[in-house]
Amino acid sequence: NLAKELGLAPSTISKALNNLPGVSEQKRKIIVEYAEKVKYVPTSSARILKAKNTYSIGIIYSEKLGIGLEHPFFSPILDSFKNYVENEGYELCFISSKLWNFGSSYKEFIENKKLSGVLIVAGNKDDEMLLDIIKDKEIKIVSTDYINENVTTVLSDNKEGTFEAIKEIHGSGLRKIGMLFGPSSQFSFNERKLAFIEATKRLNLTVKDYWVKETGNYLYSDGYAAMKEMVEETKGDLPEVMFAVSDMYALGIIAALEDSGYSVPKDVSVVGFDDIEFVKYCKPSLSTVKQDTKLIGETAAKLLLDMIEKDYYDENPKIHRIKTRYIKRDSTI
Repeated sequence: NLAKELGLAPSTISKALNNLPGVSEQKRKIIVEYAEKVKYVPTSSARILKAKNTYSIGIIYSEKLGIGLEHPFFSPILDSFKNYVENEGYELCFISSKLWNFGSSYKEFIENKKLSGVLIVAGNKDDEMLLDIIKDKEIKIVSTDYINENVTTVLSDNKEGTFEAIKEIHGSGLRKIGMLFGPSSQFSFNERKLAFIEATKRLNLTVKDYWVKETGNYLYSDGYAAMKEMVEETKGDLPEVMFAVSDMYALGIIAALEDSGYSVPKDVSVVGFDDIEFVKYCKPSLSTVKQDTKLIGETAAKLLLDMIEKDYYDENPKIHRIKTRYIKRDSTI
């Protein structure tokens, strides 16, 4: 095996022998010269000679609000995915949602670049360009935050994560609970909202209508504005704990409460969902449901590379659920 003899990844050997990008000229020269020296004849069925595999993967991150890849939840998922596929010899390129403005599309870009597969990090369910590539049985696709019955998706177990958080809240003796949820078009947010409703009913917790708020965006400022509005509307009749479907909302809630003269968690406890990096350093540090972004990214990478390297289209796509974990910190009693 040439890869084993040279101590290199099979994908690196493939790129060098097939004159594909992603290998330094010095390394390509060493590989080619060694192959000639040992009279290496690749087997046509070998992984490294799959003509359809260009070892290039496209990344689609398309969402209406334009938050961008610096988002503290999506960024570590993409970083984990990137590290995994690059260690297997693949390179990444980003597919811009602005292609439509230039008379092109995702599908044309994928075909022109001869991409081996696509990761949809986030996408809008009504994006026609996305729906177009999903219909194409030749394009291997995996998603981490885009739900379509024809796409293999990797998500956190939102229901169990929410259940665990509500059980912890109940166990601490709190009985009056409110919630801030985001756009219902966002699949994960909607799952958490529905799980919240089910869990609070099961545990007979008090949820007044005006303790439940919806916001149309995804930002810290939305959490802040929604909580400020609740404080003013209820004139001090606040729940004992606020559950937010994202950490960014939860941080906004804490700031709004403290700016309104309330103490967290003395007056109101706050629980988030995500465990983005900096919530452990905030004052108070945030109790939250931890999503395993590293495992989400790696699982998406493994599923996509399996489809690419075995050259199949997943006829029975499903949602792969990644376990969450509740972390209690200083924002709850």
